[in-house]
Amino acid sequence: MQKNKNENKIRIFITGTWLSSSNIGDNAIASGIRKTFNERYPTEITALTSNPERVKKALGINALRFKDNPFKVINAIRKSDYFLFTGGTPFYDDFVHMSYFSCLALSAFIFNVPVIVFGITLRSLTKMYSKLFLNLIASLSIYFGVREYDSQNKAKEILAKKLHSKIRIMPDLAFQLEYKSENQRCINNQKEINSKDFVVICPKTFESTKYFQKSHHNEKYSKDDIENYINSLVKITDWLIRKKNMNVVFFPMHIHEPDDDRVVGRKVLNRISDNNIKNNIFLIDDQYGPSDALCFFGKAKMVIGVRFHSVLLSIISGTPPVSFGYSTKNKSLMDLFNMQSSAYTVHEMDFNLAKKAILETLTNEKRISENMLKKVELLRDVFKNELNMILDKTKYTSYE
Repeated sequence: MQKNKNENKIRIFITGTWLSSSNIGDNAIASGIRKTFNERYPTEITALTSNPERVKKALGINALRFKDNPFKVINAIRKSDYFLFTGGTPFYDDFVHMSYFSCLALSAFIFNVPVIVFGITLRSLTKMYSKLFLNLIASLSIYFGVREYDSQNKAKEILAKKLHSKIRIMPDLAFQLEYKSENQRCINNQKEINSKDFVVICPKTFESTKYFQKSHHNEKYSKDDIENYINSLVKITDWLIRKKNMNVVFFPMHIHEPDDDRVVGRKVLNRISDNNIKNNIFLIDDQYGPSDALCFFGKAKMVIGVRFHSVLLSIISGTPPVSFGYSTKNKSLMDLFNMQSSAYTVHEMDFNLAKKAILETLTNEKRISENMLKKVELLRDVFKNELNMILDKTKYTSYE
C-alpha cells in the first residue's frame, strides 16, 4: 500500500456539479464522491460553488466561492491531491464559463495536481471556442471519464485523436449509493400513499429563465411542447388511477426557483376535475435527499422520470423506470440497461406511447428489476476498476 503525499488523507477539489442547489441528482454525485474515496482513504473534499454556505451546511464539505477570494481558491487547488470536474454536464457553449474552467484546469496542472474529468455527460458543443477549450482541458487531464456511450461518441468527435486514449466510460457516481428500505422520513410520508400500489412521477419544469436553460438544457421547448407535456401527464395520471387502481405521487427532485419541479404536479392536479381521481394524487412538497428518494422509489411499482437521476435512482432501488428525458443522456442510461423500449424524450411524449411502455414495464416488473440490479453491480465493478486505474497511475492507494 502506498500513501499519498498528504500522508493521512486525500484532498480532493471538485467543480462542475450544481452543488449550490438542493437538486437530488447533484447531491447524489457529491455523496458518491465522498463514499467512494472515504472507502479507500480518509478524504477531505473542497467544492467550488456559488453557494458555499449551503454546501457546508447541507453536505458537510468545505466550499469556496471564487469571487469571494480567488487566491484562496487557487491555494486550495495547489494543496489538493486531485482536481475533479464532475457531472452532470459541466461543459457547455459559453465563452466565459469554458475559459474559466480552462484556467482552473491550467492552475491545477501548473501545481502538478492531477486533473480528472470524472464521470460526466458531454453536451453537444457547437461553438469552436468551446471545442478548443475542451481540447485544452482534456490535454491537461490524465483521465477523461464520461458516463454513457453517447458522451463517449461526442468526446471522440470533439477531441483530437491523440487524446482519445484518455476517453473512458466511468459510470455515474450516484451508482455508489445503496438502497435502504428503512428510512423514517420516507416511511412517515408514505402512510396514506401506501393504501394501494403507487407510481412515482418525477417531472421537470421547462419554463425557467433563458440563462438557466442555456447552462442546463441542450433542447429547446416551445409553448406547444410544454402544453403537450402537461396534457400527457394528466392523461397518464388519470389512466393509472382510473384503470390500474393505483395512487400517483408527484415527487420533486428539486423544489427551488427557477427550476421547481412541484410546478408541474400542481398544474396536473389543477387540470383534473374529478375529485375521486384527485384523492389518489399526492404532491410531495418537501426537498428530499438522495437516500430519502432511493427509499421512496424502492417502495413504488414504477417511476416515470424526466430528470436523469430520477431514472438512475429508480434503477438502483430496483424499481423499473419509464423515462421521458429532456436530453439524450436519459436514453443513453437506459441503453446501458437494455431498456430502450421504455426510453423516450419529452418531445416524443404521447399518452399512447407512455401507456404501452407502462404496461410492458408492469407486466415484466420482476424480470426487469432483477436484470437492473445485476447490471448495477457490474457497473459498480467497472467504476471500481476505473478508479483503481486512476489511483495506480498517480501512485495512490488502490481499492482493496
